[in-house]
Amino acid sequence: MKQSLAELAVVALLLAIPAIAQRVGPPRKQQPAKRVSMVPVNADAQSLLLRSTHILLIRIESANVGPWVAEEEGPTRRNLELHLIIEEVLKGTLVTGTPKPVTVKARQTRRVGTRYYAVPGVWSEHDVGAGTRLVAFSISAHNAGEEVLSEGRLQTLLPPEESIADARLFREVESKKLRLVEVLEQANRQAATLGFLFADYIGDCVETSEKLGAPELDAIRIHLEQPKLAPEARSTLVGSINSLLTAADPVPAAVLERWVTTLFHQIAIPASPDADNIIKVYIPNLVGLSGGIKRKTAKAVFTEQPRERGKAEQILRDYKGPAPAEKLQAWLGE
Repeated sequence: MKQSLAELAVVALLLAIPAIAQRVGPPRKQQPAKRVSMVPVNADAQSLLLRSTHILLIRIESANVGPWVAEEEGPTRRNLELHLIIEEVLKGTLVTGTPKPVTVKARQTRRVGTRYYAVPGVWSEHDVGAGTRLVAFSISAHNAGEEVLSEGRLQTLLPPEESIADARLFREVESKKLRLVEVLEQANRQAATLGFLFADYIGDCVETSEKLGAPELDAIRIHLEQPKLAPEARSTLVGSINSLLTAADPVPAAVLERWVTTLFHQIAIPASPDADNIIKVYIPNLVGLSGGIKRKTAKAVFTEQPRERGKAEQILRDYKGPAPAEKLQAWLGE
C-alpha cells in the first residue's frame, strides 16, 4: 500500500527526534526555590515585618572598601563591594542558584559632627568588617540574592539582637494563622527578647482584627504588663493602639473601658516611658477632655469594672512625674 506524502513526513519527523535530542541535550530543569515563604506580604502595613517581601540574616564574609571622597557641596562618601553570606531566610523566597557569597555594591555616607540625624544609605551606620551579622529587610519582586540585597531594594538593616527574635516569632505565628489572643500569648512567652518590630506587627493585627472585644483587650493589657517587655516595645504598642482607637471614636464601651484601664495600669509601671503622655494626651483625648471627641464621664467609662476607677485614682495619687494630673483626677472624681 502506498503511503501518502503526509504520512511519510510524519515518519521522517519521528525518526529524527532522537538525533535532535542527542544534539540539544536534555531539557534544562527549572531551578527550585531555596525556600518558599507562606508568610504574607502587606504593602500597606505599618509593620516592617509585614511590608517586607524578604527578611534575611546575613553575614559579611569580606568587603572591598574604597576611600572616603568629599563630594562638591555634598557629603563625604565611599564605595563598597560586599561579599555576603545568607545564613537564614526568615521570610521570602530565594532561588537555589543564588551564589555563595552574594556580591553587592553599596555606598556609605560619613556622619559629620556629634548631632544625631538620619544619614543617607542603609549601610552608612553599620560596621562592614568581616563577620558582621545583620538582619536585612527588603522589598523586591525578584528572588535572586543580588537583587534582594541590592541597595535599591533594602529597606533597612538591623543588628540581630534587636530584630531576629521578632522576625522568627513573626514567621511562626503567621505560618500557624493564629488569632490575636494566641499571638499575644506566644509573645508573652518571649517578651524579654522582643522589640519594636513585633510590637508594630501586633498593632497591625489589632487594626485588621475581625474581632476586638474584651478578651482581646484583656490579652493586650496582660502583654503590656509583662515585666520583661522592653520599654520601646511597650511604647510602640501603646502609641499604635491608642491612635487607632482615638481615630475610631466612638468605640464600643467595653473596648474603651478596657483600654483606659490598660493606660492607667501603664502609668503605674516603674519608669514607664509613656506615663507622661498618657496623662497629658492619651486618656484626655480618648474620653473627650481634649482633642474634640465627645466627652464621656468616668462613670460611663468604668461601667463593667467600677473598681478600676478607684484604682485609677490611687495610681494618679502615687504618680510623681512632671505631667499635670489634676484634670484627670477631677474627671475621675465627678
